[in-house]
Amino acid sequence: MHLRYAEKSDARNILAFIEKAGVDSEGIKEQIQHFVLMEDKQGNLQGTLGIYKLGDKGLLRSLVMSEKVSQEEILALFHEAFRLAWQKELKDLYLVTNKSSALPFFHLLGFQEVPPVSSPSVFQRFYQEAVEENEEIYFMHYNVKKEA
Repeated sequence: MHLRYAEKSDARNILAFIEKAGVDSEGIKEQIQHFVLMEDKQGNLQGTLGIYKLGDKGLLRSLVMSEKVSQEEILALFHEAFRLAWQKELKDLYLVTNKSSALPFFHLLGFQEVPPVSSPSVFQRFYQEAVEENEEIYFMHYNVKKEA
């Protein structure tokens, strides 16, 4: 698998990939330069991870993976997203998940659970939307360190 940063010309493929998985694609075109893509040797999209950027903070979103992706490749995708966040001069990353089974993985990456009120209000909107759709929601924070 090959990792790279998205370009504007990738928008159509990213939107199709994300929508096929049933994930919300609102605002992706405007934030396309904050996406990490995983492709196979033929250049077919196998995974995405985006950052919704607001000032020096970001919300991880649109994590979509094909069945072919290994745990090591998912880990590499996150590390590349951390590197992108550092390059974009972000200080904090947040994520919202409804999967308690994923919490150990996120903790391993350096995320800590935090109350949603500790985040920018626009990110709280994503949290509220998730709460409306799910009973159990976890809001997590990652302090972006020098990754380069």
